[in-house]
Amino acid sequence: MDFNATIQAAFENITKRLRVLEAAEAASGGGGGGGGVLSWSSVQLFDAVVIDDAPIVAYSAEVDTNYCPFVVYLNIDSTGVGGHYIFLTLQFYDAISDAWYNFNQDIWATIAFEDVATSGGLLVSYRSEQSGMRMRLKFTGVATTALLYFTISGWADVSEMV
Repeated sequence: MDFNATIQAAFENITKRLRVLEAAEAASGGGGGGGGVLSWSSVQLFDAVVIDDAPIVAYSAEVDTNYCPFVVYLNIDSTGVGGHYIFLTLQFYDAISDAWYNFNQDIWATIAFEDVATSGGLLVSYRSEQSGMRMRLKFTGVATTALLYFTISGWADVSEMV
């Protein structure tokens, strides 16, 4: 994608994001025009992905968020107790630099899960107003082994204007 096409796509997505905000404002009685309908679609991020000594890092499926809010739902389970833990990082893709960037603000600054708290399974969810064109999650294991590991499943609900 050339630079002009990238800028045009970004402009179209910002316009779409503004319509989502206007529709939400109108639905809440705030005036503001809009008239669109906000809907949610679910995307599988992880399906029983194991983080042990190979791989130590796992990336979720990439999700087109189109500058709209999203909710992440995770089911994290650990096997073994030995001081192992995992970090969760939200990443956004930048088409101009063709690179993924860590988002380290608000609740996404430092999210870690340790073996004792997740043994037997832990269900967590995070709603995010942070936005970008495309997102993914990254889990990084620390002190994980073939016997001390995490299993992760999860999905995201992404809002969109219809």
